Parts: sequence; structure tokens; C-alpha cells
Amino acid sequence: MKNISKPRKSGQFGYDLEIKAISPHNERPLLIGVEVFMQSWGYHAETIPKYISNFEVDGLIVISKDIESSVIQIIESSGVKLSLIAKVGDFAFPQPYFPLYHLSLGDLVTDLFELEGQLNNLLNQSRKADLGKRINKI
Repeated sequence: MKNISKPRKSGQFGYDLEIKAISPHNERPLLIGVEVFMQSWGYHAETIPKYISNFEVDGLIVISKDIESSVIQIIESSGVKLSLIAKVGDFAFPQPYFPLYHLSLGDLVTDLFELEGQLNNLLNQSRKADLGKRINKI
């Protein structure tokens, strides 16, 4: 992870953050959007495709109460094919579909601890890969 932006209000899309990350499996930096929905997905199901297009993000983390299959269908009806990924580390690998990682508001504290562990794992892997590249240059 390179950095996390400060929360911002971005027009009709609501509050969000952006995570910039580097993956040892991808030659370019990744831009991952973070959306927090305090209510149900509601109109967000229709604005997510616009968010993806407008901000050109490589993936999305959504923090919300739940995620219904009907929401996935609404998003995919706009032409965006989603892949619900199981762990944040999956952003590091090329995906056949747009990756979406869901954190539940109900289990947010537990999920955040799990997310912290996953991010620490990725950071360690990234450091090892970077060290390997440096050693190979010698």
C-alpha cells in the first residue's frame, strides 16, 4: 500500500476514500476505491458503475450492512461484471471481472482486524518481492 486518501465528498457518489497500492503481480500501481454505505445499497447499486468509470478504479471495497444478489444483478445489468473477492489480497492479482470486496457493518470491528492482518501480509510480501528485485540487480 502506498497511501490512503483522506475522506472526501465526491458529488453524487457520497463519501469515499482511495487506496493506492503496488502489487508484485502487476507492473502498475492499483487504485482501489472505498465506499461506506451507512444505509442500504439503494441508489448506490446504480451509481457504482458510474463511480468505476468516473474514477477509473481497479477495484472497490464496500463497507455496508449487507450485499444482496439483486444489487449485484443491477450493477451487472449496466455492463460491469463483478467478482466478489474473498480477501483484500485478491486485488493484487489480475481478475477476469471487476473485483469487489465487501466488509459488513455488522461485523466491522472483526473485519477491520482481519483486513489489518491481510494488509500486513501484503506489505510483507511486497517487501520480500522488492528485496528480491534489488538482490537480482546486484
